[in-house]
Amino acid sequence: MNDTSMKDECLICGAPLKYLETEQQMECAICHKKENSNTVCRNGHYVCNECHTGGMDSIIGLCLSEKSKNPIEIIQKMMDLPFFHMHGPEHHVMVGSALLTAYKNAGGKIDLPKALSEMQARGKKVPGGACGFWGACGAG
Repeated sequence: MNDTSMKDECLICGAPLKYLETEQQMECAICHKKENSNTVCRNGHYVCNECHTGGMDSIIGLCLSEKSKNPIEIIQKMMDLPFFHMHGPEHHVMVGSALLTAYKNAGGKIDLPKALSEMQARGKKVPGGACGFWGACGAG
């Protein structure tokens, strides 16, 4: 199994994810916290939002050192970070962070560290899997 497939699916075994019609109580394979979720891999592994986004602080570090005015370039750099996963709640923070950073770098008058902190706090409140079940991506 190559590194790309691991980024796209289950963090534990790389298997495809299943989206259940109703929430079930799951136990995180990493921290063993129990919570309700609609998402599990086909082998039964579940990873909670907190464990899934363990590297999200690196988004702020990347943004604070970034000089680009292009949000697409910025988000592509985020997608290259080791914690990034194709199906993960980190997207709920990435888009807004890239836009805020590009705005600041283009001359926008904002307190970027404060704005990024708020973006992360708000984005982390959107549950993983919301995009598939609410009909709209939390990143937007």
